[in-house]
Parts: sequence; structure tokens; C-alpha cells
Amino acid sequence: MFLVQCDADLIMQVLTNLLSNAVKFAPEKGGLPLPFTAALMNCRFG
Repeated sequence: MFLVQCDADLIMQVLTNLLSNAVKFAPEKGGLPLPFTAALMNCRFG
């Protein structure tokens, strides 16, 4: 595992934008798959 330092507010904005765009451009009655890995679930912001 490795440590990456970054601006938590900017990362949250990027994630918000990605999800917003995914919802906006998804088929009207389609699903929105969100494949998260165990490594991503260990991310901490703060």
C-alpha cells in the first residue's frame, strides 16, 4: 500500500463530478454500475 497526499476537497469535487456525469448520461431506465474495490474502500479523506 502507498500514501498519496492530495487536496481532499478537490478529490471530493472530482468524485462528485464523475458520479453526476454518470447519472446525467446513463440511459433513462438503465442502471449505474459502481464497481468499487476493497482498496478504494480504504481511502480516508480529511
